[in-house]
Amino acid sequence: MLFANVLALLGGGVMGLSSLSRSFEMVIIGRLIIGVFCGLCTGLTPMYVGEISPTAVRGAFGTLHQLGVVIGILVAQVFYYSTGIFEKAGVTQPIYATIGAGVVNTVFTVVSLFLVERAGRRTLHLVGLAGMAVSALLMTISLSLVESNQSLSYLAIVAVFSFVASFEMGPGPIPWFIVAELFSQGPRPAAMAVSGCSNWTANFLVGLGFPKLEELCGPYVFLIFMVLLILFFIFTYLRVPETKGQTFDEIEQGFAAKPAHSSVPDAVVIGQPETQDGPPLSPTEKVPMVDLPSEKQ
Repeated sequence: MLFANVLALLGGGVMGLSSLSRSFEMVIIGRLIIGVFCGLCTGLTPMYVGEISPTAVRGAFGTLHQLGVVIGILVAQVFYYSTGIFEKAGVTQPIYATIGAGVVNTVFTVVSLFLVERAGRRTLHLVGLAGMAVSALLMTISLSLVESNQSLSYLAIVAVFSFVASFEMGPGPIPWFIVAELFSQGPRPAAMAVSGCSNWTANFLVGLGFPKLEELCGPYVFLIFMVLLILFFIFTYLRVPETKGQTFDEIEQGFAAKPAHSSVPDAVVIGQPETQDGPPLSPTEKVPMVDLPSEKQ
């Protein structure tokens, strides 16, 4: 983590010097270094925080990582295509709606911070996925009908805010730290690396592919996200366990526990008569010694 912070300082310095040198190449190099920092930081920080945090507040401390991320987003206001969505909805000042989405982003991360140890990771994740799916459906309806009914622009704003709020209730913060809870000490770093790579790759694909998808599908593009969210909800409901209030050892034992009703029958010994005698004595069990009678000459 110390090395990752050195990369952050280095990348920021290179981008800062780009204005003096009037070199766009330095901006690209600086962004590349910052990208390496983000990848390392988002993998190492939740894992380390989960390892050193008390069990009772491990989820809340893990959510603090996401809070730092969304505060950075609020400051930079880099929010994927939200301004364009508000423009299509007929909002006259879409930049203010975008800022409002950033505020909602931050506020509901704080809400999740207080709920994660009460409601549980699995419950919040399911609620968030369901809320995002419903919000995606509302965005589709409002954006497809807004030209014939301008009042639906308000529904579009509410749907975007609801989508952001649902994301920060569960799917935003929880995947960053629940992976560290689900894996034991040995495979945990590798699992966090795969998780972080998957998260950032999905982020990249959405950012790169959304404009083309919107061009092809129009307002119905959000139905694609709704279908994916429903699939994620089903997978979480069926396969993801609750880890609230459990130590790493207890979580590991839960995965290793034998099912209560096994489909494999117990072994049956055939061909030996039943007996009322007790089980054979253990080799370690002591028995009294008996003197044998001496033979007569």
